[in-house]
Amino acid sequence: MSIPLQLSDSDLVSIFHQSSEAMLVTNTHGEIVYVNTQLIELTGFGEDELIGRHPNVFRSEQNPPELYEQMLETIRTGVQWQGRLITRRKAKLPMRLAGGDPKSDPSEFWSYLTITPIAGQDGQIRYFAGVIRDISRKVEMENRYDFERSEARVRADISMVLQNKDPIKERLAKSLELLMGLKELDVQNKCGIFVSNEERTHLDMFVLHGEYTDEFIEREQRIPYGNCLCGRVAISGEVIVSDDCFCDPRHENTFQGMTNHGHYIIPLRAFGETIGVLFMYTDPYPSHDDHRLNTLRSVGDSIALAIANDQIKQRLIRATEAANTASRAKSEFLANMSHEIRTPLNGILGFTDMLCRDGDSISDEERREWLEVIHASGKHLLQLINNILDLSKVEADQLEIERTECVPMEMLSDVASVMRVQADQKSIDLNIEYANAIPRTIETDPTRLRQVLTNLIGNALKFTDRGGVTIKTRFERTDDGQASLIFDVIDTGTGIPEDKLETIFNPFSQADTSITRKFGGTGLGLAISRRLAAALGGTLEVSSTLGKGSTFTLTIPVNMPDGAELVDGLQAEAVRKAHRKTNDSSNSVKLNGHILLVDDGQTNRQLIELLLRRAGAEVTTADNGHRGYTLATQNDYDLILMDMQMPIMDGYTAAEHIRNHGISTPIIALTASAMKGDRERCLEAGCNDYLTKPVDINELLSAVAKWISYLDESGGPLVCEEQSAQQPAGEVSALISSLPTDDPEFREIIIEYVENLTNQLEEMERTCAAQDFE
Repeated sequence: MSIPLQLSDSDLVSIFHQSSEAMLVTNTHGEIVYVNTQLIELTGFGEDELIGRHPNVFRSEQNPPELYEQMLETIRTGVQWQGRLITRRKAKLPMRLAGGDPKSDPSEFWSYLTITPIAGQDGQIRYFAGVIRDISRKVEMENRYDFERSEARVRADISMVLQNKDPIKERLAKSLELLMGLKELDVQNKCGIFVSNEERTHLDMFVLHGEYTDEFIEREQRIPYGNCLCGRVAISGEVIVSDDCFCDPRHENTFQGMTNHGHYIIPLRAFGETIGVLFMYTDPYPSHDDHRLNTLRSVGDSIALAIANDQIKQRLIRATEAANTASRAKSEFLANMSHEIRTPLNGILGFTDMLCRDGDSISDEERREWLEVIHASGKHLLQLINNILDLSKVEADQLEIERTECVPMEMLSDVASVMRVQADQKSIDLNIEYANAIPRTIETDPTRLRQVLTNLIGNALKFTDRGGVTIKTRFERTDDGQASLIFDVIDTGTGIPEDKLETIFNPFSQADTSITRKFGGTGLGLAISRRLAAALGGTLEVSSTLGKGSTFTLTIPVNMPDGAELVDGLQAEAVRKAHRKTNDSSNSVKLNGHILLVDDGQTNRQLIELLLRRAGAEVTTADNGHRGYTLATQNDYDLILMDMQMPIMDGYTAAEHIRNHGISTPIIALTASAMKGDRERCLEAGCNDYLTKPVDINELLSAVAKWISYLDESGGPLVCEEQSAQQPAGEVSALISSLPTDDPEFREIIIEYVENLTNQLEEMERTCAAQDFE
């Protein structure tokens, strides 16, 4: 309008009563003189609260001052003014309007205001009539449309950034910058990302956007799960909208100079779990609009997927590097192992060839020496195989630990006596020291403990050329009663570089591959030793000074039998000798009874049959399980020795058939399988006992003696202690044969076996090449 509307007072009142719009009238002094019912309902003010007051009662601080200035200038000239503005309604708690549903906001709403100047009959402006329409819904829809259009663009840009090849932190920083550029979010320019650790116990600061105090950066480097807002979201995986940091009891972390603010805390979820948190600062009382929160969730999911993919990529890189390192180590190991195997094999083949050609012309002393070299070389080969098998058992979690009562000082003395030959050859000292009194007897796995000590002492001797090796033993008991034996194996050898102190415990590894060429070895001993120590419930650690020597410390928890006494170093040798007397009778065993030996290996049958006959037993043999089962059902035997891997019918099946036939004769299983579960499988098949190949004479005779009647040479009953199948590993010259190598019958068996060895090895190679593993 270019001129004010001319209405009489009665006309004006009539219009107001008939209007469905919310209306008010002010005089030229700015005082409200009339309001209708619709206005009272829309604003919440009563008529008595409005009449006589200035319209500023509806004024919102969110509207710019220029808006009101332009409004007044327009209507004072008699021209109608129309426009959008935020209007305040009556409410006790002022809150910011964020473009949402006006019903959810008790303080303000979007309105469309029309102000019309009203002139009297004289043409002078007497009133200003205002019509207020609530357009909150319309504004909300418009804002949502604008937001959806903007957020779609931002989300697309973020997606493109997250998919590029830049480092993950650079991608995330750019993504946060784009997100903060979405003005419709109505957030402060401060946000960041925390990433969960692998154990999912805390959040680590990863990327920040905006300005932060040094106190915040220092204190928020790590947030435990469950602590403050971010820690709670990490656990719940649900969005948190915090209205005011000072009013939210979940906001536990405060900082100097902190002002009122709100938060959006968004879980970063990928593959079904929360891997981090996105946090955003807002002004107090941010919008709880579902669409806004869904947008933030969607951006959070994209960020989470990028982080998860990067973590997977980094794990793959580390796994590839580890695999390449392991591959190189295994290649070096195979090269070393080839040398280790060929060296004793060369001795076996060489000396047996000489025995075959010159056996009739050499002296008995030479023959015995050659046979002992052959036997020692075989023992060395067996030790290599045992090392590989032990490593496989540990890594497959199939290592069996059998705790029995044993005498630690005897075990240590035995190992030292075997290793002392090697020390004497190098003219270095090998000493045992006791720091304090130790238990006379303990409960542990003596075989595995002996194996670890042998490896440690052998290693120390290998790398020591001057000085010596000392084994210091001490006993400790903690306040809670836990007892431990601690063995320090101290050498004055080459030492180990600091960066290799952990590497040497990896399979196939040594501190320097050139060491293998100089000293030999497979790189398995320490790896096995640490794993065995762990299997015993203990630890194996090392300290070293390059060029001065190393100390390997083996700590094992021990159970002490009731009444076990402590003995000092002076008593140790007397204890060892006293205990030794009870274990030296296996060579004098005299057996009585008829034994059925079932084995498809001709050499095995010949050797074991000869041993049993020499001990006084009558022996019948069979070369497969079916033949053994037939003989067992047709004849009475005092004991059956059953090989478990045989053609036609294996030992498991044969044993089951024998038991199903009602035969209760004791059966001892003979098997090359030494993995966890093999013993149980034999016992389930019906066997009474179990021996692993290659069978030691003393172990075999002791096992047989348990199950049939026997006498010692004095004619009295013999009480045999069980022998350990695991012999201490030492240098070839330190190994002593348990076979009577000067015996003509044994010599013939050995010669016949070695003559067939080449053909057997060639057949094995052909079978492996053809991948015929049946």
